[in-house]
Amino acid sequence: MKEQIINNTINLINRNKVCSDTDLKIYRYGMECIYTLITKTLVVFLISIIIGTTKEFLLLLIFYALLRSYAFGIHASSNIACWISTITIYIGGSIFIKYLTIPKSILAITWMVTAIFFILWAPADTPKRPILKVKKRRKLKIKSLIVIAIYYLLIYFINNQTILNALFLSMVLEGSCICPLLYKILKTPFNNYINYKKGLN
Repeated sequence: MKEQIINNTINLINRNKVCSDTDLKIYRYGMECIYTLITKTLVVFLISIIIGTTKEFLLLLIFYALLRSYAFGIHASSNIACWISTITIYIGGSIFIKYLTIPKSILAITWMVTAIFFILWAPADTPKRPILKVKKRRKLKIKSLIVIAIYYLLIYFINNQTILNALFLSMVLEGSCICPLLYKILKTPFNNYINYKKGLN
């Protein structure tokens, strides 16, 4: 089904626009990413409805996605691993958010550690998507630091435990995803823009 939808879309684009092979590869990659994102989100959303953690899932999705949009981070090495990690993070995380209580002191410490991680390592790229432009990396770092600063304000002013738990977990997850140690454990190259430039020399 996936291939049929993507192929039909690519054929439609190709009929209405003159595309090079490179353009078609880019369109295909984009379509695959969109399809995967939609299907995984729908599956996890349905599971969250069944187990009664829809609000917690949506909060985690929003807070984690905001951080990941600018700080990036490691990705699963295969589609199966991606499915497993997605379900574990969002369903397990939703249950965590619903039933556990994180003290504000722990939240403050977590925020400080995450902010340091962002200063040191954000944005963290991948071998498939190295962030080559210095200006782009700088902009992404600044935006990620702005988001984490907003999270600090939310932690300081908000007393809703569900929101605080979602903020805590999103920071822990994204901080882990940009940490070089996790890259090393999963045997994935870190700072791939440097490796990419070395390969050109």
